[in-house]
Parts: sequence; C-alpha cells; structure tokens
Amino acid sequence: MVLGDVDVARGEQAAAALRRAGHGATFVAVDVTDEASLEAYLAGALAWAGRVDVVVANAGVLHYAPLVETSRAEWDLMLAVNLTGVYLTCTVFSRQLLRQGHGGRIICASSNGGKHGEAGAAAYCATKFGVIGLVQSLALELAPHGITVNAVCPGEVDTDMYAHLVEQRAREAGVSPTEFRARVEAAIPLGRRLGEPREVADAYLFLASPLADYVTGSTVDVTGGMF
Repeated sequence: MVLGDVDVARGEQAAAALRRAGHGATFVAVDVTDEASLEAYLAGALAWAGRVDVVVANAGVLHYAPLVETSRAEWDLMLAVNLTGVYLTCTVFSRQLLRQGHGGRIICASSNGGKHGEAGAAAYCATKFGVIGLVQSLALELAPHGITVNAVCPGEVDTDMYAHLVEQRAREAGVSPTEFRARVEAAIPLGRRLGEPREVADAYLFLASPLADYVTGSTVDVTGGMF
C-alpha cells in the first residue's frame, strides 16, 4: 500500500502504523491538485510496488458557509481538491491501469453531500455531486478494459474534520458542541450514533475486493440510514 498526502508528517506516521500492524506500506508526498505531483507519486508507487491494482482518490476539504459568504478563494480550493483532484488522480492512474492491461479498481470519495444539498455547504455539495457524475461516466469509459470505477458516500462520521464542523454549526445554532452532536446522532436511524472511520473503510475494502467484480458506476452509502 502506498499512501499519499500533502501532510508529510501524518502520512509517514500512518504508513509506520500500518507496518507495525504487519502490513506492507510506504508513504509518498503528493498534492492532488498538481498533475506533475501525481505523476511523481505514481512513479514512487511503481518503484515500491511494481504495479497498480487499486486506486483510492479521497483527498478532501470542507468550508462550511452560506454560498453568499463563500469567497472565490474558498470555492476554488474546494473545487481544486474535491473535484479537480479526483479528475487528475483518475486521469493519471487510469493511464497506468490501461498500460498494464490487467483491469483494476478506482474508488473515489464522494459524500452524502453529493446526493443531497445542504444549506451552508453549497460549494462542498457541488464538488461532491460532480464526483458522482465523473465516476458514472468514467466507469462506462473504462468498463471495456475491465477497470471498475465506484464512489463511497459517507454520512456523519466521527473524524477530525467532522468535529471541527460540529463546533462551527453549534456556534451558529447557539448550543454546545455536545448538544449539537447529540441532535445529529438522534437523527441517525441505525444506532443513533455517528459512523466510525473503519466502517467507511470497509466500504472501500468491499469495492476493492473480488466481491465487487460486477460493481461499477455505483455509489455505496455509509450513512446509517440517515439519507
């Protein structure tokens, strides 16, 4: 497994944790908004692994604000990372999978925000809707080559990004983060709790496994039934 991120320190820590758990893993720094950086990342991955089998495009950023309060710079950043970054990752790695001629898997991160608009997240939702359209179209283009392309759509998941969002939305609602989180959890049918990162990872594992050989152009919702 070759991890990639702009955060070098945390990326190297994640690769080291995987190695301690007995997995083969390394880290290569990459900026998904830069095609040259992605080409260098691909070269590093090939040098370490020799080939590409599964590609996961899951870099993302979120700025939560009404559209009229979203600056052009904030819009451009979300578009660059969440959508253009997926396009560039898919483009660079699709070429490699086609060169190899042995099929492969591409799995992209969308969101429940890619299927349902949300007040305060118009720019984010626009990028995640875009990912689903890209996935559906690319799946048709690559199907003749045995390459599947799918997306995962997480809901409310207990991550650092989500914790920051909860703090912001709680301030706007005039309640504590604890109370706001409790309201969200109460609205989730399955377990009345936030999702866990490992539960989202399991969806990626399914799509990467032989169990998903006949699945392409699809989105897998991991929302606890909220949507």
